[in-house]
Amino acid sequence: MINSTALRNVICFVSLVCLTSMGVHAQSSGSGTVEDPYIIANEGDLQSIYQFATTDASDGVYFSITEDITLTESWNNYVIGPQSAHPFKGKVAGNGHTISGLSINKAAPAAGYLGYYALFGVIGSGAEITDLHVQGSISIDEEGGSAYAAGLVARIYSNVNATDSIIIRHCSSAVDIVNNATTAYTGGVVGYSLPTAQSQIHVLIDGCANTGNLSGPLDRAGGIIASGLVQLHDALQSSLTLSNCYNSGNITTTETGDNYVGGIAGYFGINNALAGPATIEKCLNTGILTGTSLTRLAGILARIMDWENASAVSILRSVAAQTSISCPYSSGPARVGYKTHSTNGVYKLSKNYALESMLVNGAALTSVYLNTSSQGRSKTLEELQDQNFYVDTLAWDFTGNWAIDATTLFPMPKYMATPLTSIKEVSLARSLSTAVIDGVLKVQGLKPGETVIVYTATGVRLHQAQVRTEEAQIALPASGVYIVKAGNRTAKVIR
Repeated sequence: MINSTALRNVICFVSLVCLTSMGVHAQSSGSGTVEDPYIIANEGDLQSIYQFATTDASDGVYFSITEDITLTESWNNYVIGPQSAHPFKGKVAGNGHTISGLSINKAAPAAGYLGYYALFGVIGSGAEITDLHVQGSISIDEEGGSAYAAGLVARIYSNVNATDSIIIRHCSSAVDIVNNATTAYTGGVVGYSLPTAQSQIHVLIDGCANTGNLSGPLDRAGGIIASGLVQLHDALQSSLTLSNCYNSGNITTTETGDNYVGGIAGYFGINNALAGPATIEKCLNTGILTGTSLTRLAGILARIMDWENASAVSILRSVAAQTSISCPYSSGPARVGYKTHSTNGVYKLSKNYALESMLVNGAALTSVYLNTSSQGRSKTLEELQDQNFYVDTLAWDFTGNWAIDATTLFPMPKYMATPLTSIKEVSLARSLSTAVIDGVLKVQGLKPGETVIVYTATGVRLHQAQVRTEEAQIALPASGVYIVKAGNRTAKVIR
């Protein structure tokens, strides 16, 4: 690790020579230690991090973002860690702030070359990015090389002999990405993760979310990560874990060759014998997925890459709640995920569920295809909007990780969910009239046979029943906020 004196000398040199010529200044304050991180408070501060990653000066350096930042310049020339030779290894605390206005519009590299397009290009051993949110757009024009694109990190990579961890936690991307490169790896949060065989690296992507749409001739694409693989180093296993992640972005590929598209991950698993494990657990997808005749398509993971004698590749306690998934591939899309590698490796799909009414190639699946590991056990919309299901059946944490979103009534990472205590009424197809009189909720404007559901403010289902008349009366047990659902209409009431 570079000591503080040496680091200050690096910064002084960079500030006087490089940053001045680029019109960029050094950080507002701080010395880069854990006790005194460099403060990132404006666009110039954020741009200056680029210089740390042109050498190895970012190794073990701490940064703290203290303000929301709106970018006014293109990010084409400021991608942090633009080359795999010098991945960014610093630790960035976003503190819940948002970087908005991210704009990258470039041609992909020429044939035989790699390009990285995201807020952070390549991050390496020891890097940590936490509590940071990104908004904007990325557009990559066609060229003959490979383009790794994502909202937050284009590639996770370690090019040195290292034993370490790489952590991305509680980060989100609302970046729309169009990737037209000849080889296009495109992820909502991360593009590609594959530390070299010289590294024992444990990669954790936890509590991350994507709401941006991904499109183009995508070779590998995923709402959270396009492709993630684990190597083996000197008989010491590396690992890759995606946990508590959420995607609502739509993904569309027009690629006519073999390609893999998943709501959470496109291509995921083990890269050689004895390596692993690789795990996706407690993740949720609601984004619509569309592919071509050669697209392996799945709501959670499109391709499991496993090896005989390696540790398990697992999809656990995850939910595919997209309303539609479609591609004319001969085997059809999978609602959850499936293995397509030809070896006899260990893979595990356990306690995964899917929306019962999901359209697969335009039609609901017949019973013969349901409740299998690849298609997931079916649950109704109401069941997948019930916090009790996630807590009791899947052991999701609604204290630190998840919250029921007031608009969709699906779980979302707590930092992005609209609180249920935000009171408003939403009228859709028909009006839904609600009133509370003497502790009794009266719901009018119903259709006989319609199901009425009442939730508490914390997402616990209090009441569910079909009505025989146009009115329902439900006793509310205590003062507070309640959510009423009938068909496609939602209302919030206060007792």
